[in-house]
Amino acid sequence: MFSSESKLGKSRAFVNDTPVRLETLSELQSRLIDVHSQHQTLQLNEISFQYRVLDALAGTEDLLTGFRKSKAVFEQKQAELEQLKLQIEQEKQQADYYFHLHQELDAAQLKPGELDELEQLQQKLANVELIQQNLAQSFQLLSEEDFGITQKLTSIKNYLDKIKNFSKDYEELFERVQSTYIELQDLQNGGT
Repeated sequence: MFSSESKLGKSRAFVNDTPVRLETLSELQSRLIDVHSQHQTLQLNEISFQYRVLDALAGTEDLLTGFRKSKAVFEQKQAELEQLKLQIEQEKQQADYYFHLHQELDAAQLKPGELDELEQLQQKLANVELIQQNLAQSFQLLSEEDFGITQKLTSIKNYLDKIKNFSKDYEELFERVQSTYIELQDLQNGGT
């Protein structure tokens, strides 16, 4: 394939000494060889084109196809390996975390029923103001001079003390009031 210029300045193209039209020449040139005008790079200088030409001449297209498939499988397996390495690292971190939790629980030396005790303590601490307010009101009712329960129990105790010698029933009643009075005095003095 070559081209020549006529005397009129028009160029003509030939393939195997046969004149061809421009469309045919364009179609052929992309299949045979890439020809460029002066100061432009040739496709022959491209490494990938050279490899394709060498593979075509050597008849190694089947080997190249097999290599490309093997390379794709290798790259897929390599990506899977990296994913597995990442998963192993994440599971190792999680195992370290669980091991740390296990050590913390062992160090705490928890006993059966301790969780219930801790929950009750937490409940008590969460409601400390309500508890203080109600205890203060209860102690006030116990110790009011004119209307307090202990004052009234003192009066009841004195009345029963005067009749306790007349019957075992009255003596038993006196002892029960006396016991209740002692318990209330203990509560009033801050006993629990």
